[in-house]
Amino acid sequence: MIQKFPTQNFYTYHRGLEGVGDDRLKTIALTSNTLPLTLRTILPSDIPVLTQILLSPANVQDDLSVSNSTPQEIANMLQGWMKMTTPMSRFNLIVLVSGIVVGCSGFGWIGLVKEGDEGCGRAGALGIMLNPEVRGKGYALESLRICIDFGLRKLAFEEVRISTNGKNVAMRGLMEGRLGLPTEVGEKDRFGNDLHWVIRWPWWLDFARGEGILALDEE
Repeated sequence: MIQKFPTQNFYTYHRGLEGVGDDRLKTIALTSNTLPLTLRTILPSDIPVLTQILLSPANVQDDLSVSNSTPQEIANMLQGWMKMTTPMSRFNLIVLVSGIVVGCSGFGWIGLVKEGDEGCGRAGALGIMLNPEVRGKGYALESLRICIDFGLRKLAFEEVRISTNGKNVAMRGLMEGRLGLPTEVGEKDRFGNDLHWVIRWPWWLDFARGEGILALDEE
């Protein structure tokens, strides 16, 4: 049975082509309907600015997955971010504010809810990183809301997972204070993350209705 999701009204989903001739690349863009914010799949022209973002100590101090990486390791990683596989194993996005790249988001890992159980559904690990100058303006929250909805709705995840380490006070405040999700404190994973949140459709449906981001005629 295919689940019918109520229509969302807070972002626009667009598929397109970038470039010319045989060098054109398929893109996916998710654009906020209220903020000058777009999340887009990554193009080769994005690599230089993304590299700088991922090498900035102000951005990666709370992200042990990249904080100790060399420029070459970052470059290799970003090449992987541009590749689409079937089934999808990752869905990385750049964050643009008023057309300027200011960070990255998306799902750095996509896999089975239960490792080794091919009969179960799929999950995605969601993250967000923004340059300091655009923090505190609602872009992180809006990016997370868009990605959560897109992951559950379009990518058909059973779960969206978000993790960080205990030093990341801002992320914990966002998850607990703005999204209202209780924090699960556990053992550190291989990236040093010991704070975890899991989002499933029933919870998201209640939250989205409370936020007024579902079409009124389908609530």
